[in-house]
Amino acid sequence: MRQAKETLAALMQEEIALLELYLMREEELKKALFDRDWRSLDESIRLMNEAAGRIGILEEGRDRAFRQFRTELGVENGCSFYRAALTLPEPDRGKMTGLYRHLKLSAVRVRVRTAALDDYVREEQGTLRGIIGELFPERRGKTYSRTGETRENAAQPLVLNHTF
Repeated sequence: MRQAKETLAALMQEEIALLELYLMREEELKKALFDRDWRSLDESIRLMNEAAGRIGILEEGRDRAFRQFRTELGVENGCSFYRAALTLPEPDRGKMTGLYRHLKLSAVRVRVRTAALDDYVREEQGTLRGIIGELFPERRGKTYSRTGETRENAAQPLVLNHTF
């Protein structure tokens, strides 16, 4: 049992560290977005995607380790983490539940910050669409394909990239 518990604890600590790294990368993305620094924004997105991939792989490993942990404890499948941790003696129980609580808090912080950034970007998009609609009325309104799906109006591009 000790092996599965130690493996699970190590994976939770590593996942917490990666979630904190992801939050840091997300803060860099937000700064680049607010500063309109498009190169930094691209780099931030690349680094966030890399971290997200690593988190996904680690999450799969943590799930396997938890299933092994449950098996070694002799608790039923589908048993929650806290319920399984109740079978541990006190020093181990406190350590494991503390790690799990920290992991859940880190995941919630990522979710909240990501949702806030998503809301900001969507609001900015809506504002820009409204401005462009007022400045270029020919771009307003919906057009439909032969199948009835909405399509973007095919107007001339508004932005030219002068950086080569």
